[in-house]
Amino acid sequence: MSKVESLMRMLEAAVAIQRETSLILEGKAVEAEKVRKWVLAQEPSTSGLKDSLQIHEQIVEQIEGLTRIGSGLCRNLRVALGTEDQAASGGFEEFDFGDSD
Repeated sequence: MSKVESLMRMLEAAVAIQRETSLILEGKAVEAEKVRKWVLAQEPSTSGLKDSLQIHEQIVEQIEGLTRIGSGLCRNLRVALGTEDQAASGGFEEFDFGDSD
């Protein structure tokens, strides 16, 4: 397999990951809207607010995780395509797998 073919396969995989990520984010948007409506329908009680804040925190954490995955994928593709300065080591240290803040 040539370098061009390999890069095309990487790009196709990146597109598939981005497509799946967008579907997840769409689902999260629907879920967030349902939570918003639920919160508005609740009495202003401490228990209801506490539950809604926990749900909100979970949704935000999931979105942050998806954002890190997308950023890591983008950075890895830039390195693979040679559009970003590479570290001198040439090892895996230069890749960001999305686990950093």
